[in-house]
Parts: sequence; C-alpha cells; structure tokens
Amino acid sequence: MKLTSYKHVLLAILVMAGLIVAGCGASSSETGASADAGQVRAVSEVNNASEAADDRADWPEKFMVGFFGGDDAEEVLEQQEPKRAYLEEKLGIPVEAFTGASYSAVIEAMRAERVDAMEVGPFSYILAVQEANAEAVAVGISTRADPAVYDPEEPAHYISVIMTKKGSGIETLDDLRGLDFTFVDPASTSGHLAPKTLLIQNGLDPDTEMNTVFAGSHPSSVEAIWNDKVPAGATNEGRLYRMMDEGIIEFCSFPDEQLGKVRTPEEVKEVYDNCPDGHIAIVAMTDPIPNTPFAVRQALPQSFKDAVQQALLEYKDNAELVATTKRWYIDPREELPNLATIDQYYNPLRDIAQLLDLDLRELSDPKINWPDEFVVGLFVGDDADAALKNNEPLRVYLEETLGIPVRVETGTSYSAVIEAMRAKRVDAMEVGPFSFVLAEREAGAEPLAVRASEDREAAAFDENVFPYYFSVFVTKKGSGVRTLQDLEGIDFAFVDPASTSGRNAPVVRLINEIDGLETPEDVDNWLNPTFAGSHPTAILALQNDNVQTAVTYEGNLINLRDEGQAEVCGFAEGRVGIPLSQEELDSIYEACPEGRLVVIAQSDPIPNTPFSIRPDLPDSFKTAVREALLGIKDNPEVLSAFGTWYVDPTEVLEGVESTSAFYDVVRDIAAITVEE
Repeated sequence: MKLTSYKHVLLAILVMAGLIVAGCGASSSETGASADAGQVRAVSEVNNASEAADDRADWPEKFMVGFFGGDDAEEVLEQQEPKRAYLEEKLGIPVEAFTGASYSAVIEAMRAERVDAMEVGPFSYILAVQEANAEAVAVGISTRADPAVYDPEEPAHYISVIMTKKGSGIETLDDLRGLDFTFVDPASTSGHLAPKTLLIQNGLDPDTEMNTVFAGSHPSSVEAIWNDKVPAGATNEGRLYRMMDEGIIEFCSFPDEQLGKVRTPEEVKEVYDNCPDGHIAIVAMTDPIPNTPFAVRQALPQSFKDAVQQALLEYKDNAELVATTKRWYIDPREELPNLATIDQYYNPLRDIAQLLDLDLRELSDPKINWPDEFVVGLFVGDDADAALKNNEPLRVYLEETLGIPVRVETGTSYSAVIEAMRAKRVDAMEVGPFSFVLAEREAGAEPLAVRASEDREAAAFDENVFPYYFSVFVTKKGSGVRTLQDLEGIDFAFVDPASTSGRNAPVVRLINEIDGLETPEDVDNWLNPTFAGSHPTAILALQNDNVQTAVTYEGNLINLRDEGQAEVCGFAEGRVGIPLSQEELDSIYEACPEGRLVVIAQSDPIPNTPFSIRPDLPDSFKTAVREALLGIKDNPEVLSAFGTWYVDPTEVLEGVESTSAFYDVVRDIAAITVEE
C-alpha cells in the first residue's frame, strides 16, 4: 500500500511540474503536446521504476554462494573473491562465499537453504539437482592463455584421453587387453569415469581384462607412463599440454593445439602415426565432458535467477576480471539450440552414471562410506606395550590426517592378525612381507605403501634408503660356526613359521646353498631348529648361548646393540638394506672379537613390510590412507617420532610394476616353503 500511495503522489507532483513548465512561454498547442508527452514520459518512468522495485521485492537479502573448500578453504575464498565482489556490484545486494568440507556438504547447505548457489563438479551438480533442486544458469570456462582474455572459441567442455608412450606397441584400445593401466582417482571424471566408459563402450572391461591402478593425481598418471612404469593410462587433455609446456614430458599434440576440440579417430591416428618413439601419444579420446556449472536454488525468484545469469554472461566483458580469474561463463544453448535447458547439457554424465552404476553421493563426498573408526592390526611379539608405543606417532598422525578415530589392535601371532582382517575386526595391518602374502591370499589384503626402513631410527628423509632389507645368519664369534655348511646338526633359532626374515628367506637360502636340501623338511632335519617366537628372543637366545646360530633381520641386531642387550660386529653406521658380498662379510668376521655376534651370511633382498588394507573398504578411503602414508616423508616431526617413512616402490625402484608385484620374490619363497 505504501508503495502504491507513493506512486500516486509522485505522479501528481510530476504532472504539476509539467503544467508549470507549460505556462512559461509556449503556445497552447505546443503546451498541450508538451504536457501530454511529459505526462506520458513521467508515467512510463514511474511504472518502470515501480516494476523494477517490484521485481526485486522478493530477492534474498544476501546471496550465499557455496564452493568446495578442498585442503585450503582460505585459499579457495581468496581465489573466489574477485567473482564475489563482481556479483555483489552487479546484483546490488551483499554476496558471501561459503566453503564446505566436501561437495556433499555444499549440496546439503543448498538443500537446507543455507546457500543460494554453488559451483561444484559436474557429477556433484547432477546429485545437487536430485537432492537440492539445483538449477544450472551458466557454464564456466577456464583458459590457459597468458595473458587471459575472453576467447569465444574456448569450449565449455573438456576431454579425457587414453595415452601411451609411442613404441609401447599399443595402437588401439583393443591392444590394452591384459596390460597394466593407470587411472587417476576413483572419483575423477576425466581420470577414471569418462575413460572407463570409453573402454566399456569399446568392448573392454577394465575391471576384468586389464590390470588397473590409481595413480592418485593427473600428473602421477602421466609420469607413470613417461617413466615406463605402466604402458598406458588416462588423464585429461589439458594436463598433457600443461606438462608439455612445463618441459616435463614430450607429447605429440595436435597441430592446432586446441583444447576441447572433438577429433575424429582418423585425426587421432594421424597424429599417433607421425609421433616419434618415446613421446607420449593419444590413442583415443572420450566424448566431451561438460564444464562445471554455476547453479542456483530453483525456488529463488525468476527475476533474481535471470539477474544472476545475466551477470555471469556479462563476466566476459570485464577484461580485468577475466585476466585475474582466467575465467568467464556462457550459456551453451547459444551454440546448441536443441538444448531446452542448460541442465540438459549434463545428460551425457547421467548416462555415464547409469552405465557405471555410480553412487553419486560417494562421488560428491568421498568420505560418505568411510569407516567410523580405522583399526590397524599389528603383531607385537613379546612386548605389546613397546609395539603400541612405537606405533603411537603413526596412529596419531593417521587420525589427524584422515579425520576419524584410529585404533591399534595387537595380535599374538602373524596368523592372529591375518585372521582379524579376514573377519573384518581390523581394517589394515602391518605384518612381515611373507605374512602379507598369506594375508593377500586369505583376507584379500591390498598393499598401499612400503616402509622405507625397518630399523625405525630414521631422523630425516633419505632418498638413498630403499624399501628392502636382508635376513641374516648370526653366530657368536668362537662358536665354531663359520659358514652355512657348518650349520648341520647344531642348535639353531628360527623366529616364527610365518616370518619372512626369521624363517622362510633363510630356509630358501639354505636350499639354494646346501647340496641335498630340497624342501623345508630337509632343512629342519639337517638343522636342530627351534622357534624363538620373536626376533629379539632369537638373538638373545644366541647371546645367552642357548643356541649356536640364529636368524633375524638386520634392524633387530642394531636395535639390540643400541639398547645394550647384545654386542654386535659390523653395522657401524647403523644402516640396513645394503647388500654385502661374501668377501665383505668375511672381512667383518675376521676383525670381530671373540664372544661378539657377527653375521656370516645374508639373504637376497626382501621387500620391507607393507601397510596393507582390507579390499572392501571404499577406494576413496584407501587412496586417502595411501596419500597419508606417503606424506610422512614430508613431515619432519612425524618422521622423527615414528622413525621411518613409506614409499611407493614403483616410484623408487626400476622394473617394479606395482606395489603388489614388488612381493613376487616373497611369493617365490612361499612357493618353496608353504604347504598347500
């Protein structure tokens, strides 16, 4: 009512003003015409002002826009500040940016009407349509140009590629069958979902007909191929161009170097055929993947949604803003008139979701199916308290990094820990490499990363420490045992039947070394063996003259020496994982005083203990645990407290194709020492 009354008063004032002007020197006809025109203009202006005011009457008092905060919410807010300020100026109301800890959190905020708009990934947008009635009003475009300027030729989509290194023998998708292949991340559209769809559509099931792994990131996927770790993999097209521009790889690009351009199979093959050996080459390209949309709550007033859309579409006209953000927005219907709505632009992703039977909730919130608590199983030997204390820094670190409670459970034997994983009482385990192979067979354990060192005395990262160690035959100088041939019939201490370095690797070494020994039973009959139960107990039995020889791993000798429980020759620098020739071992023996412990023989290299996990846990959780473990080397405080770090053996050792394959040597040992 107040607005209507105000309109009438304003109209009366304007009419009176027109009459006054008319009385100042104009003819009657001119006066009448002028008055009529003035009144028409006045009424028109008032009506326009009134309609504009009416259009904004039900607008929100402030406009809340949600973004995924990632690992650094403050950085995200800083990046979005130019756009926030722009929208605030354009819309004439306060605009605030909101960050959520996950895509799902942003979607939930829209569902609860705590945010009015969002920019989340394309698949998350599809979920937001279902869960929060989101409505796409524009599609974002980013540019790699420097300086960044608006380019109407930039597409509103991107493309995923299947790549190889020219010379690998892979020329078609069918050539991938049976080979190793690297995806990026389970939730990555261009690094997993789109290329997986392409493979399936071409009659190739990557889950059953290929050996697939997740590299963890787009650069890692490309580098795995560039460094000959795997013959083929997936990434997005733009990543290859960026890594080429940065000089990291040599890549056979298309002559026009245009991103997002749909290429025919013939065009792809022509570039491939002309590509020199040793360069990264594209084998196939996916259908276009829609860029991330700017979506608003569908229930907002239409006039407000129109105003937001107009502001976004005018973004490109602000050269400074484009240069700062390297971004602008378009309405794809201008190029694709068959689209009735912008939402239909995302139907291809709905097709992918249906084909792959995707859980969009999990894609939008990788933690949605994570366990409420992460339970890690350990074999503790004779001292559970010491084992728990040693692993407390790792437990705390994982708890802080993963954001869920982490608990350590101890088992009285390796078998007990394996059974706990099989029964799903523990989610992960650290047991010796031989026990891991058993756990892989019995409980489906998957290795995520490998300890760089077993001595747990590392104070700082050392790139020259490799993830393997040696089993050693130890005697006391003066015992009469000088070589492996001298072991026949003597009292001998193994550690545990399932111990890699404490039983199985030494048994294989004896079978390979001593004529007439062909089976573990032959070894047991040739020796006078006993099982000490733990590595320290085996060596202390030797130290106390209860046996004449024992086996253990090198780090155990160093630990007992440093704790004052044994006098040991060699290992002056406290280093393990260094292969020694028999001549070097003989030299150490000759210089060793009587009565001290000394190594007389060394096994072949044994992979260090893996951190392995239950196979049925979500891929996103396994990826998060793996990344946390590999991140220890970059955290000096945790590294110093824990005493070791973890590596991906495929990244530090030549010829290792996967973390699981790193344990093939242990499987070979198992083939000799384990009865089926």
